[in-house]
Amino acid sequence: MEHSSSNKGFFQAQPVLKNQLYDDISIQRIVKCRATRVTTLRDPVSVNNCLVFLPSSIFQAVEPDLSKLGEDVLSNAIFDHITDAERNLPYLRGNGRDAFGKPRSELVVTEGWRKLQDFGIEKGYVIDPLTMVPIWDTGLYAIVLLL
Repeated sequence: MEHSSSNKGFFQAQPVLKNQLYDDISIQRIVKCRATRVTTLRDPVSVNNCLVFLPSSIFQAVEPDLSKLGEDVLSNAIFDHITDAERNLPYLRGNGRDAFGKPRSELVVTEGWRKLQDFGIEKGYVIDPLTMVPIWDTGLYAIVLLL
């Protein structure tokens, strides 16, 4: 058997990422699992091993937005922001506190962190501290995302 090198031998194909709403098995268990009969709580097999359940009416209401989110996070721009955020970790600039105990340090984040936060705020998945919308005002989306 010949050894591998940079241009011959074994090369693994690069994985293709798909929309996790439709490709992830755990998510599919949540959205497609339907209980057919429930006899007792002592008999978990009686619910067809459905340990997680999401009513179809809720899923149908939020599916278009969740599908769009699944596609949006797979864009090259988001991957570029993630790469930047992982390479350039946030840090504190400054030397702690002044003589009166007031903080003198600031959190420094890179463009990747800011762009990811802007993406989350724009889509409504991160609360903007300036507008502060309570979680109960965000409706079904917050409930489904918390699952």
